[in-house]
Amino acid sequence: MDHYFKQQSAADKCTLACDKNLINRRNVVTDVKKRVSAVKQFLKIELEARIGAAAMKVLDMDDINDTPSTLKSVGNTRTKKLEYINDISSKIVDEFIKQSSLAKITENQEVKINERYKCKYIGCKKTFLNIGKAKFNHEALDHGVNSKSENQVKRKLKDDVFCYNKGLLEILMLWHNFNDAVSEGDGERLIRCWKFLLPYFQHDGAHSRKYALEGLYLLAQINCLLSEQEAHRLIWNRSSKLKNGLGGNIPIDLTLEHCIRIIKLIRRKLGPNAQNKKIMDRYCKALEFNKELMHNFDNTNLIIRKSGIHIQKCITDSQGIV
Repeated sequence: MDHYFKQQSAADKCTLACDKNLINRRNVVTDVKKRVSAVKQFLKIELEARIGAAAMKVLDMDDINDTPSTLKSVGNTRTKKLEYINDISSKIVDEFIKQSSLAKITENQEVKINERYKCKYIGCKKTFLNIGKAKFNHEALDHGVNSKSENQVKRKLKDDVFCYNKGLLEILMLWHNFNDAVSEGDGERLIRCWKFLLPYFQHDGAHSRKYALEGLYLLAQINCLLSEQEAHRLIWNRSSKLKNGLGGNIPIDLTLEHCIRIIKLIRRKLGPNAQNKKIMDRYCKALEFNKELMHNFDNTNLIIRKSGIHIQKCITDSQGIV
C-alpha cells in the first residue's frame, strides 16, 4: 500500500489516490492498521476494476455493455464455458502480469547505477530514479541528447502508467489469493503464498523485515524443525470456520481476538465479580457454548446482523473503467 498509494499522485488517473477520491472513499488512509476493513474493501474494488479492464482489453470491448465476438463460439455445456473462462484468464495473466518483452528491452538499453538510471550524455554523472519526463527533459535541454517529441514523451508516460497498474495488479492478485486461501481453509495454498511473498518482503527492506523473518521461520518449521504430524497440523490449522458452505474461514488469530473482545465485555458486565478467578474460569469455559446458543437463537428468530460490506457498483468515467 505504501509503495502504490501516494497523496501527491491524486491528480494522476489510474492511481490508487485518484481512484480513492473518485469513488469518495474517505475512510481509506495510508496507515492501514487504523482502517484495515476499509482498505481491504477498497483494494478489492481496485482489483476487480483492473481485472474487468484487462478482460475488456483481451476481448476487444470498447464498452462494458458490449458483447465479445468470441462469446458466440462458446458452447452451452459447463465444460466449454470453463475452458473459455480459463483461456481468457490465461491471456490476462500473460499480457498484464508477466513481464513483457518491451519492458525488458527498454530496461536493458538504459545504464543502471545503484538501481538508478544514468544520463546518456558521456561525462554527466546525474542519475534518475525512473525513466520518465525528468530524465528526458534533462538529456534534451541540458545536453541535446536523444531529444524526444511531445508525443513520444506522452507515449513513454503512458507506458509508465501501464507498468504501474501491471505491478499493482500483480500484488493485488497475490494478496487476493492469500485471502481466498484463508477463506477456503486451504493450508497448502496458504503456504505457497507465503513462499511467493518472501521475495517481496525481502525487497521491501526494513519496513517488512519482521514479516520476512516470520515467513522464513514458518517454512523452516514445516520443512525442518517439526515432526511430520506437527507440520501437518501447522499447515491446516491456520483458520477457523464461521459458517457453513464454501469459504467463511477467518484467520485463527482473528478468532482469538474475537474471543478476547467477548471476555472483556463479560468483565465489564460482571463489575467487581470479575476479580474472582473461579467466576471468570466458569464464564470462559462456557464461552463457546454461549456463542453457539446465541447464534442458534438469532437463526431461529430470523435475526440477521449487517455485515458492514458496502454494495459494490461499477464505476466508470469518460475514459473507461476506473
